[in-house]
Amino acid sequence: MQAPGLYINPLTDFGFKKVFGDEEIMREFLNDLLKPVSPIKHVIFLNKDVQPENEALRGIVYDMRCQTEDGKEIIVEMQNRGQSFFNDRILYYLAHSISPQGYKGRLETESLDGDIIRESWNFDLKPVYGIFFLNFPLNGFQPRLIRTVRFMVEETQEIFNDKIRAYTVELPCMKGMREQDCKDAMDYWSYNLYNMETMNTQLPFTDQKPIFMKMAEVASYPNMNTEQQRIYMDSLNNYRTVMAAKEYVFSRGMKKGMEKGMKKGIIATAKKMKEFGLDTNSIAQMTDLSIDDINAL
Repeated sequence: MQAPGLYINPLTDFGFKKVFGDEEIMREFLNDLLKPVSPIKHVIFLNKDVQPENEALRGIVYDMRCQTEDGKEIIVEMQNRGQSFFNDRILYYLAHSISPQGYKGRLETESLDGDIIRESWNFDLKPVYGIFFLNFPLNGFQPRLIRTVRFMVEETQEIFNDKIRAYTVELPCMKGMREQDCKDAMDYWSYNLYNMETMNTQLPFTDQKPIFMKMAEVASYPNMNTEQQRIYMDSLNNYRTVMAAKEYVFSRGMKKGMEKGMKKGIIATAKKMKEFGLDTNSIAQMTDLSIDDINAL
């Protein structure tokens, strides 16, 4: 088994939660991705386990769930395994955090003169944003490092409602990327996250983003105690198993695709040979097709 390096792999379950479980790192990342008009000053981590209103429904355990000082709820997920309906999963996660905001009954507020005022909830929602790190290409879309999904009017591109957003960070886009190719803050974050496990020196871009010095400290394998190292190695083994399975499925698919393509080419060649009057036995010898297959062409 490959020994751990200077830094833990932040794409593992343990590594991701350790790195982004640091309030300062999470806050700096959110400011760089969301680019709010007023910088986020504080991040509060919320309970990651969200139970449904109905026992028959499925609950959710998020990787990270936090809230900014102005009430925005932000879900942050790391996904290493692709899914057929991942777009639907994103919608489900966001809707699951929006729906509990509905107030049942009547709200009570106290006026300046001490009177109790009762009024119905007016559907004023707090924003919910989902940030999804993907270690795979999003199915059905062109590769893109950062993808922002918002609720818009199709005809005019106006924002219909900005209380719900999804961001995908497609990390395989960093494959083959060099330090000198990185141009902005999200390039810096993605490069370090994608390559950190193989780095043996100080993380790059600390001049541009001093927070990476803190991230190097948090992600240092030697700095962890024995129990943390044990938990991390279990998480790393699970990650490597998932990645090996993905690689196997991909290579099998490529092999089958190549075999299918080659067979189509051989059949097309055999058809041409028949059209030119070449006898069946000669075609069979040159193409390895059976006599029956050739006769069926």
